[in-house]
Amino acid sequence: MAGLGGQMLSKAGAGRSRRYDQGIWLFDQGLHGPAIAEFQAALIEENPDPMTERLARFYLAEAHSALALAWLAEHDGTPAEDRVIASLREAIHLSPNYADLQFHLGSAHLSRGEFSEASDAFMQALAINPGYAKATLALGIAFYAQGRYDEGLSRSQFSLSLDPTFRRTAFNEAQSAHAAGRLAEAESALRRMSDTEGGEDSQFHARLALDLFRRGMFAEAADEYRLAVTINPQYADLRNQLGAALLELGQEEEARAEFDQALAINPGYAEARLNLGRTLVRLNRREEARAAFETLLEQDPASAAAQEAIVSLEETAPGL
Repeated sequence: MAGLGGQMLSKAGAGRSRRYDQGIWLFDQGLHGPAIAEFQAALIEENPDPMTERLARFYLAEAHSALALAWLAEHDGTPAEDRVIASLREAIHLSPNYADLQFHLGSAHLSRGEFSEASDAFMQALAINPGYAKATLALGIAFYAQGRYDEGLSRSQFSLSLDPTFRRTAFNEAQSAHAAGRLAEAESALRRMSDTEGGEDSQFHARLALDLFRRGMFAEAADEYRLAVTINPQYADLRNQLGAALLELGQEEEARAEFDQALAINPGYAEARLNLGRTLVRLNRREEARAAFETLLEQDPASAAAQEAIVSLEETAPGL
């Protein structure tokens, strides 16, 4: 996932801001660096309306995230450059409630041997999504690398219960090496745990699905998300993204079920709760929709999206 992907935000700002429109065009071409400059200009120079401002901030965060993730993918195994860290931190500043961004920041720090900073980022990811298997394992690795061996092994073992595709054999090798005092070998084995059994990775399907979603191929995206969910049914982000694709196909009940599943896994998942509320509006279940938006506001009082959704409900159904 490229960062914030799957969020149900339209490009409705188009036509209201020249710099925003140019940023969207560049973003769609994959020109994320120039897109960042245009979104920043739209926010600073053009005094956009609230909806365009929200969209510009979203795509600005997404562009920063995409730049960083593209570098990490191209330089796998190489210590992340300062600009990668800076891009991820800026994306988090703009969109602080996304566990994936914190996970990628932690991974970048881990690649540089900055284990304390990595641990902090992974713990932030887990505060947002306690069931995040990869963040749990990564935190275990970071702890172990810092010499917090018992915590590292405990976290790594717990990750096996969150994602059954993680390699238990690698964890057993880590335990044996640790018991024999071969600490570097043990850490290496922990890092191999995420080399999933059978070689099939839910994130492969998720990345393909996100690309299809962005190209408007929603049925194909839903099929790929279903494959990803079959491999890793306890990953809330995948449930949310499948729901978003189903909603684009007009399959509201199926989408609602996926958002419900995402929230059962991670009750604090703001994006899934927002998507659930919007889906309930489309199903004309307005009281339930309002309850979803109000719960989101309780969790995040600064949520402009939840405030906007409640105002919209009041305008279309006064007194609800």
